[in-house]
Amino acid sequence: MFRKKSKKPRARQHAHVEQSLEPLKPVKAIRILIEMREKAGVTTYRLASLARVDSKYLWRLERGEARNPGREALIRLARALVGYTKLFSESDVDCVLAAADYAPAPMPG
Repeated sequence: MFRKKSKKPRARQHAHVEQSLEPLKPVKAIRILIEMREKAGVTTYRLASLARVDSKYLWRLERGEARNPGREALIRLARALVGYTKLFSESDVDCVLAAADYAPAPMPG
């Protein structure tokens, strides 16, 4: 009467858990960027424009809907804030990158 459920190998049953843990590293970097953006008084749309990234992408990043931002995207966003206000410096860019486990950015030239 009842069907016997086939057992999946344990590795497959928990693969989704391992995959969901991978994107957690950049979360801290995004939080730092949000704090920097708010401290500078910049809207999400304005920051996206300054950094030349898609505003919808930035909006999704800040809400956790987009994951694993690339190193270049983080550099562009952080440097846009550095260029917008004197509140931040190049060391803040490196702080954002370090929070996402990326190497420091080369000095702009």
